[in-house]
Order: sequence, then structure tokens, then C-alpha cells
Amino acid sequence: MTLYEFSQGIQNLVDQIDLPVEKKQRLYDARSITHNDLITIYRLYTSCKICNESDSTEKLSLSALLKTTKICEKPIAPKAKKSPEFLRQMERLRQRQQELEYQELVKNSTLSFSLNPGSSPSAVTKELKHQVTTIINILISVVSVGYAVWYWTGTSMNINDAYRILLCLFFSILVLIAEVVVFGGYLRKIEEARSVERKKIEVKKVIESVSFESARGQDTKLE
Repeated sequence: MTLYEFSQGIQNLVDQIDLPVEKKQRLYDARSITHNDLITIYRLYTSCKICNESDSTEKLSLSALLKTTKICEKPIAPKAKKSPEFLRQMERLRQRQQELEYQELVKNSTLSFSLNPGSSPSAVTKELKHQVTTIINILISVVSVGYAVWYWTGTSMNINDAYRILLCLFFSILVLIAEVVVFGGYLRKIEEARSVERKKIEVKKVIESVSFESARGQDTKLE
């Protein structure tokens, strides 16, 4: 709630209105007044018959009344001093949070460089080489089919170059789609086999057990 200083202008206004002496004295002692009380006092002032009927007294406006005062600044409460135990607890929590953030960062970095979760670096490298080799083989197949169609249409059919280009593009795209479909099916089969392998329950059996008993309590004598 907004508080205003009890200025001389507000005091003169309070003196002119019809209020009990106790309430006036309470306002004088407080040395501040709320915004709602100020509006109430001003309404009483404007409705006061003595003020309205008096020609010698100039009627005071609310804006002029506010210019005679200013807003009271609330004192800033001092911050409570933190105990050493609280500071140590905050430091432990801060270190724990930093450790969790570091572990999350390391985990995300490891996953970003791994093609399959749980794969070793050698397996990842092998799979990456296999995929690159497959892509190169697909490109070679597409280029070879395009060249073969171009050569065949030029030597056997003797058709226009525009039609030869269209035929080369058609058969090259057809081979590319077929290669991608076959490769996608191959990858899907591998992923299904891996998921089935991961779902298998590993059963461990004890083939042979050897027990070692200590020779505690036995005396060995040398003669």
C-alpha cells in the first residue's frame, strides 16, 4: 500500500474537515497517511459545507494536494546473516549439481559419437566403414547403369540425345531406388536381430567349483 508523508498541506486539510479529535491526533502522530485515507479525507473536504460555502477559502484540488507531499520510502530490511552450516550445505549442493551436469555432458557426448548404445569403438568404426563402402557401391552401380544405357542407346538405337539422357536418368534413378530399398531392408534386419539378441536372457551355469579350506589350527613341526 502506498504511503504519503503527512505534509503541512495535508495537515491544513485535516484541520478543516469534520473528524473526531482522536482520529485527527492519530493522523498527526503517524506522520504518514495511506492513499485510501488521503482520498477519503479529500472527499470529506470537498463535501464539507463550511469549505464549500466559504468564499474566502480557495478550494484545493487533489493534484495540488499531492504536490505538497511525497511517497514514503519503505526501509529495506537487512538481510539475515547466513550461518556457516548453511554456507557449507550450499557449497556441497553446488558441487553436487556441477558433478551431475558434468556426468550428463559426458554421457551425451558419448552417445553422440556412438552409432549404437553400448558398442565398442572398434565395432563403431567397423560399422561406419561398412556404411561408407555400401554408399560408394550404390553410387558406382548408379553411374555404371547410366553409362551402360547411354552407350547402348547410342550404338544400337541411334536415337536423339535428349531421349538418351532421359533414359539414362530413368534407369539410374530406378537402380538407386532399388539399392536404397535393399540397403534399408538390410539395416532393418540387422536392427531387429540386435533387439532380439538384447532381449535374450543370459543364463550362467557353474561347471565346476573348487573350495579352498584354510589349515588354521594345524601345527607344523620341523625336526
